[in-house]
Amino acid sequence: MSMKALVARDYGRPDTYEVTAVETPSPAAGEILVRIAATAVNMADLRVARGDLRQFVQIPFPHVLGADFAGIVVEVGDGVSEYAVGDEVFGYTTAAAMAAFGGPNSPTGTGAMAQYLTVRADTPFVAHRPAELSVEDAAALATTGLTARALALSAEVRPGERVLVIGATGAVGTALLTMLAGAGAEVTATAHPADTDEIKALGADHVIGFDASEYPADVDVVLNVALPGNALDDAVAAVKPGGRLLTIVPPPPNPDDISRQDITVEYVADANADLGGMSELAELAVDGGIRAVIARTYPLDDAQHAYEDFIGDRPVGKLVVTVPA
Repeated sequence: MSMKALVARDYGRPDTYEVTAVETPSPAAGEILVRIAATAVNMADLRVARGDLRQFVQIPFPHVLGADFAGIVVEVGDGVSEYAVGDEVFGYTTAAAMAAFGGPNSPTGTGAMAQYLTVRADTPFVAHRPAELSVEDAAALATTGLTARALALSAEVRPGERVLVIGATGAVGTALLTMLAGAGAEVTATAHPADTDEIKALGADHVIGFDASEYPADVDVVLNVALPGNALDDAVAAVKPGGRLLTIVPPPPNPDDISRQDITVEYVADANADLGGMSELAELAVDGGIRAVIARTYPLDDAQHAYEDFIGDRPVGKLVVTVPA
């Protein structure tokens, strides 16, 4: 049986991707087959398909893009007890070739920009989707919501603290702002001037440009979701003595390159869901502690354009792709 999927036939930019027919995957032992209802665009998808990581790992072609998903279980492999046919689920998958970048719980499976995917069942990166969380919101939150949650938990922002969010317009940044909105902190966020109203509506008290000269001084916490870990000097300078800087962008900061010893610098990468997985994220979303920010939706037939818009438009929030049954 064949299915539609967004495929890269070699390393390249989104204008080389195409929606085409490929073989529908079958679940191996320990896996589930999910009919996808919604998926979403991630920078990681793009980096893999462009070949940004090929010096570390080679992916087989044709390559089905996509990681985030929400859908319904239509088949279970041998030994699966966590799910049954008809269960609504959400989460994300990792191509087998990329599993080495994750921990032991890595959710290996097939690509999500498709009508069906297979994914390992016994991983915290897949969970039942509560009815209160729509398929579009679930797909939008899967990787970015989990990342934002891990960052917020690690930062432990307290009421009254001054927080600088570097990179607030992206999918992680917008989800993070929805979490900080209930923390009682004074939040300054970097964004394009045209996005000021949207970013303030998400919970930022102040919106500044991207130039480091606009960073406020003596903030309690810097949360970086945009700058590489080896380009944080200006962010470090904005932190007050005794404050903390947390970052999620590789490479992890080299302690020898940090010019100050009076602040805490932490790289947050919860690759094994030690801080919680999709079940905890779903609970947080249902309780209103985080919400999806969806900039635009596309049908699967236009998934290539979603990736082109992602790099061309820099939307505020997540680009979601819906998949008709």
